[in-house]
Amino acid sequence: MGRKQSRAWKYIHLYVASLTFSFLFLLSCATLKGNDILLCGQMLLSKRNYEGALEENKKILFRYPDRPPGDEAFFNIGLMELPPVVVQSIIRIFDAMIFCKTCKLIGC
Repeated sequence: MGRKQSRAWKYIHLYVASLTFSFLFLLSCATLKGNDILLCGQMLLSKRNYEGALEENKKILFRYPDRPPGDEAFFNIGLMELPPVVVQSIIRIFDAMIFCKTCKLIGC
């Protein structure tokens, strides 16, 4: 069926596999830190601390300009930078849509 592998080759395969696993684990931890900062920025945004949330999102965008945590931070910055008039008009449009949908369901 074949020769029996020597003990040294088994350890070399184990060494290569553990190096690969360690490398992949370190890559996943690099984005985990960005996600933690993103969650912190979202918590500040929900508490209406816009300056703090803006700073946290700018940190993420500076650190990850073209990777996944950065694009969500860019989106959050865009939402925070909208003028209040635009936000209020968007809220009015959504309220009208909800009212129309409710009227269709109830039969107003």
